Amino acid sequence: MQLTFEKEWIPEVAKMYSTGTPFPNVVIDHFFDTAYLKQVCAFLPNPNLALEKNVQTTKHKISYGFNDFTKLNLDLSAFILWFNTPEFLEILEGITGIEGLIPDPYYYGGGLHQVRNRRFFKDPR
Repeated sequence: MQLTFEKEWIPEVAKMYSTGTPFPNVVIDHFFDTAYLKQVCAFLPNPNLALEKNVQTTKHKISYGFNDFTKLNLDLSAFILWFNTPEFLEILEGITGIEGLIPDPYYYGGGLHQVRNRRFFKDPR
């Protein structure tokens, strides 16, 4: 994985996260190497790929999900699966202060999502 994020930055990023408003949050620009992300994004599925329709469809949001990583390019699959690794979970725990995070190997509600026809994801709150 080609991270530009350094673990030494966790305390500073954790402080930004904890003081985020209106709730704890942080945006980390350039977490990954830009050239690497472009390489990975080149393998995103075709927008016309037959993806599963999200069961929570509304008049404002029709999303399609995909979590069968065996059908993806290996680089893209490895990128997505990295978010379940101890390395990423340790970074996330350090930033949020939440200890004992566990991965979701099934990506229930995760994986790749697509919003078509200029529709949007609405804040679930």
